[in-house]
Amino acid sequence: MSHQGGVTQTIHLTLPEIDEVLGSVLDRWADAVNRHQPDDVAELFHPEALFQGFDPDPGRGRSFIAAYYDKQPDALSADYELLSARQSGPGMIVGFALVQFHRPEGTVPVYLTVVLEADAGDWRISHYHVSKIATA
Repeated sequence: MSHQGGVTQTIHLTLPEIDEVLGSVLDRWADAVNRHQPDDVAELFHPEALFQGFDPDPGRGRSFIAAYYDKQPDALSADYELLSARQSGPGMIVGFALVQFHRPEGTVPVYLTVVLEADAGDWRISHYHVSKIATA
């Protein structure tokens, strides 16, 4: 659901629209990661977002997310391939992607699961979880 001018609006998207929305958010996320702009990354998240990156402990909220990305190497970059997306309810999208994090010590492949929520005319990441892919 989206709230505009005090009116609640239900958002139903087609599959191409779902891919477009998720791709747009992930494009902005990857761009901010690649430019090492932790505050720009954090702005893409819901204020109370749940976040699990490479650190052993999860966190919540934009300040946690900004601090997480701020401690990453300046040379960190990310590119992704969207594997699956679906609308899980009005105003919510669940997505699954393969992400390659390019770090100074090498590339780290992960699976990324995100949940997006419609928020004041935009889409925000409300849940983010990466799982490292074991390489032989």
